[in-house]
Amino acid sequence: MTFEIHNLEEYLQAISEIKKQEQGSQLWFRGQNRPYYDLQPSLLRHAIQVANQFGTPLQMETPNYYLGHGQTVLVPSIPKLLDKFKAYCIQNKVNIGKPVNDMEWYFLAQHYGLPTTLLDWSEDPLIGLFFAIHGCDYSEPYVNIFVFSPNNLNYNVTKGLLKQTFSEPIPVLNETIQFLLKYISSEDMPYLPICVKPSIQNYRITRQSGNFIIHGNNFQPLNLQPFSNYFHRFSIPKKYYSYFEQVLYTLQLNEYTVYGNKTVVDEEARKIRDEVLALFYDYIEGLKRE
Repeated sequence: MTFEIHNLEEYLQAISEIKKQEQGSQLWFRGQNRPYYDLQPSLLRHAIQVANQFGTPLQMETPNYYLGHGQTVLVPSIPKLLDKFKAYCIQNKVNIGKPVNDMEWYFLAQHYGLPTTLLDWSEDPLIGLFFAIHGCDYSEPYVNIFVFSPNNLNYNVTKGLLKQTFSEPIPVLNETIQFLLKYISSEDMPYLPICVKPSIQNYRITRQSGNFIIHGNNFQPLNLQPFSNYFHRFSIPKKYYSYFEQVLYTLQLNEYTVYGNKTVVDEEARKIRDEVLALFYDYIEGLKRE
């Protein structure tokens, strides 16, 4: 379902309508300030297709997500990104929370700018509005806020496929951690995405009421996968950008209040990202020369 939003009252009315349609289920929000952005995690934007669904080698190209399934696709190494981030934080004793497992480290890596298979969502509709409007380009015709029910998505993704059916976001607990860790494994990664509620909290995750969809090895953007109809879209035309910028100003929603202070961890995460991506693209160039 798509809504065109012109003011805050219409935004709240649209949320109310979606809430009724989703039978009172909780909703998650994601703002995107470019109209052409798919619902796709940052790591998968670097995917390179090396063979089609029939195993025929290709000339190392960006996947065409509108074609069939079963392509052979390479992405930068999740373990390498995560290990470098963990090593830096532990060696330098940085205070960004108290992660106790690799899934919690993965959540933190996402919030400090490393490319991951996580897609950020918020329980707060105003945070969704912030990310749609903040940094918007006035040459673009509109921005989007996506809305969906994590309860309904998880139920339908896990029903009949797993031993346990999840009818709400999966928490990171002793009983769930081994299943969730499969999503950052290159060998045993599940196919479909799933909604996860982080257990670790730091300023950014807490302030943004942060939650995640973690992608499996179906690399298609969520809006192109079979259950794309679970995602509703609120579109704000550029005529109303300045109005909503004023709303954010009045509510004191800005880069500082949403992100907090920039830290040395942000800069180090950027260096790790650039280093690992450079190694990945060097590897791809090597394959092309073979």
